Amino acid sequence: MKHVRRAFVVLVSLCMLTGVTLAATTATANAAPTPLPEQSMGAKEIVKSDHVEKFVKISRSDRLIRVAASLKGTRYRYGGTTPKGFDCSGYTRYVYKKALGKKIARTSSGQMRYRHISKSHKQRGDLIIFTHGGHAYHAAIYAGGNRIWHASKPGTRTSKTKIWSSSYVVRRP
Repeated sequence: MKHVRRAFVVLVSLCMLTGVTLAATTATANAAPTPLPEQSMGAKEIVKSDHVEKFVKISRSDRLIRVAASLKGTRYRYGGTTPKGFDCSGYTRYVYKKALGKKIARTSSGQMRYRHISKSHKQRGDLIIFTHGGHAYHAAIYAGGNRIWHASKPGTRTSKTKIWSSSYVVRRP
């Protein structure tokens, strides 16, 4: 029993040094670990490797891009706000709500009112609002590398494409 306690102390110490959270502790080495309690997945994700479970923080931009990418191929639908069909601003609004739990404006002109970010400081997950004559006409989510996730127009599906115009503004809700 003394050896088991010593092994347990060493294991706990190693976990504390490496930042790994123990799922459960048992008196026997062969017992299966108990899974971690279910937690809100908003900012964390369970990662399993080498029979160890731990929560890893997922960045805001990664959550937005993951949700945007998961909707790839959804049909365009004018006025659409669900995975049954999206228009551009319905898509961006749905992605923000699903990824961050954040309700943003319904229209591209409404989304243009958020905090201005310079083009040189845009980050993955920021809103790209295309403009003409100072008016918003299309909304998308910046994917990095001069590319966006968006619901383009009737007859198309949500996809990742290159930014085609320099007439856009960057917004961060």
